[in-house]
Amino acid sequence: ITIWDAATCREQLVLRGHTGCVWSVAFSPDGQSLASASADTTVRLWDVKTGRELTTYRGHTAGVRSVAFHSDGKRLASASQDETVKIWDVTRDPQALTLRDHTGHLDALAFCGASQRLLSAQQACKVCSWDLPTGNLLSYLCYDSHGKDRWPTMETAFSMDGQWLAARCGKDQRTIKVWATGNTKEAVLLHGHTLPVMALVISPDNQWLASAASEGKRPGGPSEMIIWDRGTGRQLLKFVGHPNATTSLAFSPDGRRLATASHDATVRIWETATGKELLTLAGHREAVSTVTFSPDGAYVASAGYVDQTARIWDARTGREIHRLAAPLQVTQVAFSPDGARLAAASLDLVKLWDVKTGQEAFSLRGLTGRRHDDMAFNARVAFSRDGRWIASTNYDYSINVWDAGTPAAKISPR
Repeated sequence: ITIWDAATCREQLVLRGHTGCVWSVAFSPDGQSLASASADTTVRLWDVKTGRELTTYRGHTAGVRSVAFHSDGKRLASASQDETVKIWDVTRDPQALTLRDHTGHLDALAFCGASQRLLSAQQACKVCSWDLPTGNLLSYLCYDSHGKDRWPTMETAFSMDGQWLAARCGKDQRTIKVWATGNTKEAVLLHGHTLPVMALVISPDNQWLASAASEGKRPGGPSEMIIWDRGTGRQLLKFVGHPNATTSLAFSPDGRRLATASHDATVRIWETATGKELLTLAGHREAVSTVTFSPDGAYVASAGYVDQTARIWDARTGREIHRLAAPLQVTQVAFSPDGARLAAASLDLVKLWDVKTGQEAFSLRGLTGRRHDDMAFNARVAFSRDGRWIASTNYDYSINVWDAGTPAAKISPR
């Protein structure tokens, strides 16, 4: 495809990528993009200024004869020799499977063991089970987190294998319930906090649960930390954590260390058995929103709400390994199962970096447009256990699932 300057008739760009004859092209209404249709069965979207290929749309089974943009620039129609017309939403990643049917903000995601199931928990403790790669809804269960007062749940956490679900509940938000996923009736109750529970995490072996509580208002007072026996609900250890509210918790893979993130702009690492503080990781300028360990326990990753950085730290020494340019308001970070990549979820995209080099690998976009005023929405991201899938939440209560190994699912950073 050649783009010419209409005034001077000079050649500006040559766009290469199709492997068959190009039969149709169309400019977007704003003139920033060009769509092309080809005998190679694909539709491609190009940046007119740079010539960069933005997206490849695959789905037709025969050559595509024609393309046309809607006047709003958000939809693109293609007509093919396979006797179909397809409408593409150019604001979404074409390789993202979108899971709907949620009725509220999503608070947790988990892939269920080695199976092809994804679990999603809404803030009302409604859990959906999805089949991958079809995206079919397998089940929809409501867990009674409210009790008699019918107070909404706002903090939930799955175990790493998706077998257990924990939730803050009760009007005073100081009680925790733990269920086996699939069993909505039987729950273990955890009582002991004197302040509202702000963060929860279940250990990798499912033996323990850690919780952090503090005053609800920001930055909050000192954090009240408790380690519980997940099976019996017995309190094993209680200690004072950060001087301000704790926002996120993560167990090391062996369960011996607990990482915490806080409004005090630090990450701290504690000995699980004793509550002894082992390290303080300082570097973020503002509140730290999320923390996690790498699969081998060698690194800790964290990100902030407003300082627009994600950081990778040496979990043994506390040394900062990489400082990564991140989007605004990152609310969860996650390592890939092999530890090679780090993903960070913000309000409107997921960024991934190479852990070894610190270089940005690619970005995945769900819904375009932001709702930074929607304080109830906390973006979530999760890798499947085999690393094949990446799932992330959108502010319209939907989930996008990408094939992590599909190059076409990668949208260039911007």
